[in-house]
Amino acid sequence: MWKRKSELGRTRLVCVVKEDLGDEIAEFAKDVWPGGEIYLDKELAFFKAAGGGEVEQKGLLLFLAKYLTPGTIIKRSMAEAKGYKMNLVGEGLIVGGLFVLRKGGAVEYAFREEEIGMHAPLDAVVAAAGRALAAH
Repeated sequence: MWKRKSELGRTRLVCVVKEDLGDEIAEFAKDVWPGGEIYLDKELAFFKAAGGGEVEQKGLLLFLAKYLTPGTIIKRSMAEAKGYKMNLVGEGLIVGGLFVLRKGGAVEYAFREEEIGMHAPLDAVVAAAGRALAAH
């Protein structure tokens, strides 16, 4: 997302996390979200919104099956080669999502993480950010 920040204009990027264990948030801020805002959501309100009103939690067996597939192993290796640190610290089974909001709070775009580790398509996010800014 940060690599395409210039395409997002005046869009404000905010990250919402559900737990703060040790140096996790500080490490994430440094390595993945430099200069961005990070909010801790202990009540899981964001995750309920992303899950359509309920916190969506995937099962451990599904996670392990996905985590150990050759494709996922290759993706992890590629990410680690680019300097991203992977870990298994924390709860890890609650899925989230992404919202692009217009000024005033109307949802321009919503992405619901169906599987752990899914990411919103960047082209869709950039396009939605442009529409949200234009609607201002």
